[in-house]
Amino acid sequence: MLVYCQTQLRDVQHEEFVKNTVVPVIVAIVFVVSMTGNMLLLTVFVRYKETRTLTNSMLINLTIVDFLSLVVNVLLDYLLAMQPWPLGWFGCKLYVFFYYLLIAVSTYSVAMISVQRFVVVWQLLSLAWCYQSQKTKYVLLATVWGIGCIVSVPHAIMYGTNSDKDDCYSVSIEYRVPVYTGNFIVFCVVPLLITAVFSGLIAYRMQHVLVVLSVFRNLNT
Repeated sequence: MLVYCQTQLRDVQHEEFVKNTVVPVIVAIVFVVSMTGNMLLLTVFVRYKETRTLTNSMLINLTIVDFLSLVVNVLLDYLLAMQPWPLGWFGCKLYVFFYYLLIAVSTYSVAMISVQRFVVVWQLLSLAWCYQSQKTKYVLLATVWGIGCIVSVPHAIMYGTNSDKDDCYSVSIEYRVPVYTGNFIVFCVVPLLITAVFSGLIAYRMQHVLVVLSVFRNLNT
């Protein structure tokens, strides 16, 4: 019994050490390094107008979303996990909505970069890319944020507070498998397919571009 109690005590001490020492250090390192990188990028985009181009619009959007995600999904999530949920039922809904909104926008912004590259490469020979309207930038940004809102609303509806545990992650057991499966498809499978498809189209288009350029080169020589 004494050996058993000593073992349990060591396990509890180890968990407390990880929770109160290791995890805060890791969170602090991730927060400081990521925040510094995003702040540097935002400074460049703010100070130098020539960097705010159509092709960089999604990168700027990704930088802003990552900056907000560090506050909501890293710092705030860690602080709320260390204490009982203080914001009530509506605060839980709002928090979950923005939590998944930022994840979705960040994920699909990366996928949308491949779409932007595809548009530029596809119009390269016609030189139409020189006259692209600003509407293209706003359409792509609106698409990303629209997808994020559509994905986040169901989570905000399903999640809620738990009076027993006083947390903000209470999902009924019968909904957990569909929710986790849906998250895997929405946040992993679909963005990966978008990136793979448009990357393949870019490679296919580049073959034609290289053929045309080689023909012009031979004609000039």
